[in-house]
Amino acid sequence: MQKENPKETLVKELKKENQKLRKKIQEYKSLEEEFMAQLIFEKAKKRLLGWITIGGILIFFATFVGGASTYGYMKDYLRKQIESVPAMAEEGFNRMIQEEVKRQFTREASRLKNQLLETIKSNDALIELPSEKGIISKEEVIDKYTGEK
Repeated sequence: MQKENPKETLVKELKKENQKLRKKIQEYKSLEEEFMAQLIFEKAKKRLLGWITIGGILIFFATFVGGASTYGYMKDYLRKQIESVPAMAEEGFNRMIQEEVKRQFTREASRLKNQLLETIKSNDALIELPSEKGIISKEEVIDKYTGEK
């Protein structure tokens, strides 16, 4: 067997060691990539949580302010509506009373007119009513108020 040259042996050992180091560098590169990805993820997560927290706080305050203003608006609106109920009720009652008075007056006037006409028809006397002619006959009164003769 031949003895190897110490130089060649050293070159072989260096090549083996170089191979081992390349494998380790590849492992470290993949670890470094994972570590960098982890760092980026953590940083993004931190920023996202920060924005979510800030957004949540802003939304909370906006909701609080909006809710308070909506509550105030509704309170004022309902107060105005409640205050307007007596006025509307009074107006409605006045209208109902006027309509009822008109209806009863019309009914009573009609009843009295019919009663007067019946009295006039049953009586042959002359009737004195204020008019241009002075005294009006029974037929003229009946004709004027009923259209009958």
